[in-house]
Amino acid sequence: MLSMEASSTPSTFHDLYSFGIQVLNTKDTDEKVNLSFLAQQLYEDGKIRVRPLDPNEMVKVRPPSVPARPDNITIVHPKQLHKRGAGTVENRAALIHSICHMESYAIDLSWDILCRFAILDYLPDEFLIDWFYVALDECRHFKMLSKRLTELASFYGQFPAHGGLWAAATATENDVMLRLCILHTVHEARGLDMTPNNIRRLREAKDFESADLLNVILEEEVSHVQKGVKWFKFCCAHAIREERRKNREEMQQQDSTQEEEVDENLIRQRFHHLVRNHTATGVLRPPFNHELRLKAGFTKDWYEPLIPSDETNASPSHATTSNDEEEVIH
Repeated sequence: MLSMEASSTPSTFHDLYSFGIQVLNTKDTDEKVNLSFLAQQLYEDGKIRVRPLDPNEMVKVRPPSVPARPDNITIVHPKQLHKRGAGTVENRAALIHSICHMESYAIDLSWDILCRFAILDYLPDEFLIDWFYVALDECRHFKMLSKRLTELASFYGQFPAHGGLWAAATATENDVMLRLCILHTVHEARGLDMTPNNIRRLREAKDFESADLLNVILEEEVSHVQKGVKWFKFCCAHAIREERRKNREEMQQQDSTQEEEVDENLIRQRFHHLVRNHTATGVLRPPFNHELRLKAGFTKDWYEPLIPSDETNASPSHATTSNDEEEVIH
């Protein structure tokens, strides 16, 4: 296990990018967490940069297509997962385990979007810093859930899990806008829909410790969706401006010296196009937690046009992690 002592820092780690590459190539999730917290300590002390001084380093060293993962996790089809619920201690442990597993993947996903797209020079350091702090949130969530599993006489790795999240990451590895759309808005927002009901069921089962944990996590996940929406808007606006610039060049028109405003309706239309063309079903089904989505800046005009015409809005209280995962993989 990597210690948090500064002496454990490899001398080649001068930036968040290098730390991220190391996290993604580390199997043990606890070690991923320790590396992430060490990066936080050094970054906040001003001892490491965001990006490498030499941008060519990001060309020479790229994140792995699939991150190193723990050896003790059995990956199965979602239909083979253990029953999750609040009725028995074992089922509650299975529920916490499934969320713990998602958080372990979320650590890798946050570092991956930082490292994979840091090479895009139009993305400011703020983009990388935002996802670094999301990664730190996910690390804390994993540690809290892992500790709770121990209290429930379980451990991370006791139950089988599924690998759908990384399948979606692989499908979006060459397109930052698609990655933000599919994983950091569509999928992340589905957690806002499902978690309140899991909290309610745990409270009904008198498992207040687990319920309180999920409540803490839920509050922080709202900010993660907010970052997904924020950076999708940024990247989409950049893409639209680039298209306009190229069109002007082709028509031999003078390029505008001022950065143009991009109508948010156009950005939402791009979002709808991506969901329709890059998800398994091309639709988003209710129930939705409108209140938490609004808090994240993910307003109804982003997702309601994607509801199938034969669906009606259901209460968020009907959404649980026992439902099939959001259809986000094409």
